[in-house]
Amino acid sequence: LSRSFNRISHSNKVNTRIVAARNSNYPSPAFSTNVSGTAVLTLDETPVPNAGSDQTTCGFSTTLAAIPSPISNAYSWSVPAGLNFSDQNDPNAIITAAITGSFNLQFIQTNGACENHDDVTINFNGSPSGTISTTSEICREGMAEIHIALEGFGPWNVVYTDGTSNFPIANQTNNNIIIPRNVIGQTTFTLVSVSDNNNCTATAERLHGSATVVNLKPEAEPGVDIHSCGLSHTLNAEVPTSGTGTWKSTNAQVQFASASQPNSTVTVPDYGFHTFTWEVNNNGCIESDQVTIQFVEEPDLHGALSANQICEGNSATLNITTNSHHGPWIISLEYN
Repeated sequence: LSRSFNRISHSNKVNTRIVAARNSNYPSPAFSTNVSGTAVLTLDETPVPNAGSDQTTCGFSTTLAAIPSPISNAYSWSVPAGLNFSDQNDPNAIITAAITGSFNLQFIQTNGACENHDDVTINFNGSPSGTISTTSEICREGMAEIHIALEGFGPWNVVYTDGTSNFPIANQTNNNIIIPRNVIGQTTFTLVSVSDNNNCTATAERLHGSATVVNLKPEAEPGVDIHSCGLSHTLNAEVPTSGTGTWKSTNAQVQFASASQPNSTVTVPDYGFHTFTWEVNNNGCIESDQVTIQFVEEPDLHGALSANQICEGNSATLNITTNSHHGPWIISLEYN
């Protein structure tokens, strides 16, 4: 014997007790009342979960917004490939995608023998990114090339800066940009913002690199102007931080002991003022400065007494003569 209860509306339980029975093929005798037994049927209500509204979002993460039916606490999300859930059983779980794309999710709720679900679609548009770079070098001033590589859904809007001014590029359809710029001195460019056709803006973590245009101009420090006794002098230029230095003179008779050394000894053919150039070459970019040395003849002193022998209390005169014309002089005397 069986009995179907498919038209019973929901309640907690339906108690069914057999009160009489007979064989329907035989009209008599009448119903037998010699029956016993009770059947208890539990009838569960079907839940109606709400998975929330479909979402289209920038980036790779969003928060779900499901609303479960209040009749049970048994619910969970389906987990499609490519998604990570903060908590599969949380209606407001945070999901993170590894790639851009569309993902269909089911929010499933059970109540006893009943199960129901609702679907939601999440579209991840991702985040654009940009990388700025350069290999350009200039000598004081010159043309440089700034490279910007883009990822995402073009066309893009890009803003980059030299630290002082911002330079916008609108509606860029090429994902590899080469920008010619005249640059004065060493300059570093960085990205300020990148947005794509989905109105998504790159996060700071997706703005990569910097573009430093190197100024090859070296520094040339030849030392200070001084005078020197004799016809030889040790020069005192600073060692260049970039490039190599060379001493030069317009006088062919000037001799440098080692012209490439900052502290080279120089010998001149005559006394007087001589100017030397310290020239620093850094990969073809040249900077120079000059130092002037006054070469002074060493004085030739001759001393003679007016008397070789005197009586105590009297005086004698020491007469000093020199062939030098560069006075005044400081004379030191020793007494034995």
